[in-house]
Amino acid sequence: MKKILAFIITLTLAFCITVQTTIPGNGETISAAETSKKAASVSQGNDLNVIKDKSGWTILASSNYQDTAKCAIDNDISTYWHSYYEATGPKITYHDTPPFTLTITLPKATYATGIVYTPRQQGNTGRITEYNVYVSTTDEDKPILLASGVHEDNTEIQKLSWYCNIPVKKIVFEALKGMGDYGSVAEIDLASEDKTMAYATDNKSALEKYNANRPYIVNRKGIIATCKSVWTEANTASMAFDGMSNSFWHSNPSDSANFPLELDVDLGEACDLTGFSYFPRQSDLIGHWTRFHIQVSEDGVNYKQVMDEFTFSSTDINKKLKQVDFGGAYPARYVKFIIDSAYGNHAAAGEINFYETKDSADRHAAEGKEKYVLQIDSKEIKVEKGNNVSYTKTIDVAPYIEKGTTMIPLRGLLEEMGAEVSWDGEYQKINLTKGKTKIDMQIINKLVYVYQYVNGSFQTIRYTFTVPPKIRSSRTFIPLRFVSEHLGYDVSWDGAARTITISKGY
Repeated sequence: MKKILAFIITLTLAFCITVQTTIPGNGETISAAETSKKAASVSQGNDLNVIKDKSGWTILASSNYQDTAKCAIDNDISTYWHSYYEATGPKITYHDTPPFTLTITLPKATYATGIVYTPRQQGNTGRITEYNVYVSTTDEDKPILLASGVHEDNTEIQKLSWYCNIPVKKIVFEALKGMGDYGSVAEIDLASEDKTMAYATDNKSALEKYNANRPYIVNRKGIIATCKSVWTEANTASMAFDGMSNSFWHSNPSDSANFPLELDVDLGEACDLTGFSYFPRQSDLIGHWTRFHIQVSEDGVNYKQVMDEFTFSSTDINKKLKQVDFGGAYPARYVKFIIDSAYGNHAAAGEINFYETKDSADRHAAEGKEKYVLQIDSKEIKVEKGNNVSYTKTIDVAPYIEKGTTMIPLRGLLEEMGAEVSWDGEYQKINLTKGKTKIDMQIINKLVYVYQYVNGSFQTIRYTFTVPPKIRSSRTFIPLRFVSEHLGYDVSWDGAARTITISKGY
């Protein structure tokens, strides 16, 4: 049995904002083996191992009220830096607005493994809710973006790990958003050297080692989750994978005596999984898992157990984020959580994220790149897929323009995109399916129905075409832009060259 000790990761992430991952900090027994943001490691502040000697540190603020910048490095969380403002009596007459920067320079390069941010403790004006951290190993080199964080409006301390030892000479803390459109910080610390981690020597190697060692969150867009036990339509299994911290999956209360319960997850694509994070239901502790095990499968039929049974002790039953490391990489597209027991005899999950290896993430990033270039009155489509695949596909008939709408033949392009195409000849209906999206159309009918998988079921939205699908020269044509954009592609038009570019992942 693998006992998961209660490292309680202070949750400061608003899941609707893009931050790639959260993992434990120093001293934790649970180790960890998805956008423009860098990965954030969020840890509880009580046992953080930080560099306490800040003698010789200097700080420069881009906006500074009454020389308070020094309060951000004074080892006193009761004081704080505040951005500049002007007031007449109780009335604010002017204030600077984000972004703000705090540039900290150390007297000599010092090994550190991350940054620790402490919000203003009294009052919430200016508390930073979104920020970037730039690091440089010298005074001369331009600092590189190494991590990004988001923070809820509370006093919790947040650590962002770099997953390696970096000889830090300069840090730039860029406050992107703050409460009330102000900025304030109680303290900025550096996490101490960790000899179990890799060592960087300069900016370039810091970025390389960071990317090589950080966890990679599996893209949740393709995930479909199901469970036979559901409380209400607002608590379906998909709620545990919707990126929102205030929604949750909850089992049917009538199943309190029917454990174990199974939560089945289709990741949408094969991944090399290294672990997952479990964020409990936030409105109540009822449903917090206490004993469970995990199975993975590549085909959805043959499952393999991941390690042994996992347990959370009674001291772990709280609303903090939990991290589980698989102790290795497991190839899987399908994951089955078998929940043997849970607090209150109900099962719930606020949010679940999976982690994959760097190679797996890189492979998905390359596979996710698609580009199709068509030209009006030409039967050729120039295709690019991944990083190294390009070819020309010839279709039966060329696209044309009608009333400003580009019409493309039903077959050819959509099948290249991986969409399933079906035709009902009796009613002249067309059905397109790709991933979590379905589109229903009909010849000479301007009404089109788009079904998107949301909260465990397909939700329907009706639109009206400017130009409906039609049959021309014995071929079915459909509106290019509408269909492509609703399948998740970007569409651009070059009027001079009369070309249309449909792309994803660029």
